[in-house]
Amino acid sequence: MRVSHGGRGFCHINIEAIMVEYIRSQFGLKRIAVIDTDCHHGDGTNDIFWHDPDVLFVSLHQDGRTLYPGTGFTGELGGPNARGSNLNIPLPPGTSSEGYLYVIKNCVLPILDEFKPDLIVNSAGQDNHYTDPLTNMNFCAQGYAMLTSLLKPDIAVLEGGYSIEGALPYVNLGIILAMAGLDYSDVVEPDYDPERLKQSVSITDKIKKTADIINSYWKEKEVLRQKAGTPGSFEIRHREIFYDTDNIFERQKEKIRICRIAAVALR
Repeated sequence: MRVSHGGRGFCHINIEAIMVEYIRSQFGLKRIAVIDTDCHHGDGTNDIFWHDPDVLFVSLHQDGRTLYPGTGFTGELGGPNARGSNLNIPLPPGTSSEGYLYVIKNCVLPILDEFKPDLIVNSAGQDNHYTDPLTNMNFCAQGYAMLTSLLKPDIAVLEGGYSIEGALPYVNLGIILAMAGLDYSDVVEPDYDPERLKQSVSITDKIKKTADIINSYWKEKEVLRQKAGTPGSFEIRHREIFYDTDNIFERQKEKIRICRIAAVALR
């Protein structure tokens, strides 16, 4: 995160945020899209680019009510000058490849087409695999490869994944083949059973409703920024953070000046 006073969660340094800032400063690229498909909410990247309308951050993750860090709900949209540039898509436990690919096709890709990023980064976490011991999703290696093929990221950063033998060899291979434009149809886990992993109708309905909500927020982003306040006024944001590895509880208070320049730059 931007301000931290101890270790928390799974990562101590946000390598993607450092990479994005380096690329923007050294190569003149301005608009970056970071699509986080790790099973946990990408709360660090979410916070670092909370006020930046030129970084589109989209996180697909297991619903925070059922998994650490307990954040990443649809109403978390970014700061007043960048509202709608942070999009969080919580998915219900039991989501399969069908659900992930639906969100990519019907939500993420249309938004990317409109945003027109200079670079697409995929935070390619692999812990939403059906064998992962920490999560409750039903994604598979073929699903990961198809997602990568659809998303066409310029950079994929391998992140969480805790099924060392059951998932990682197959998922890594699927991602690499997809990025290289090679055939990945034979990359299948030995115990893969599509019928067992099929998501329920209720899960499908929840995912479709969530995608509709995110699409509506994206379409209304300019209105949301206008409603944040008049230019020169301030918005106050209160946050509470628990550093689980150091047992530190922190309260933060942000005071942000409303600015219309950033909103114009996004058009």
